Amino acid sequence: MTYELLAYLSVKADKLKLKTCEIPVTREYPKTGKTPTKISFFKGNSELMKILFNNLFNKYDVKEEKNDNKG
Repeated sequence: MTYELLAYLSVKADKLKLKTCEIPVTREYPKTGKTPTKISFFKGNSELMKILFNNLFNKYDVKEEKNDNKG
């Protein structure tokens, strides 16, 4: 599972002038023991950065097709 759709929708909605807002969230982890996360430090964070850069350079935008049919 990755975060392409979340990143895309967050940016695209704002570009389309839809009303957007940020909702603060508190994430609490156990004080002892291993942190329950599926994101590994290097691979997970590098994948997330790749998604953010792809979004920055419009890699997820839908390309409009030119329709030359007249009839």
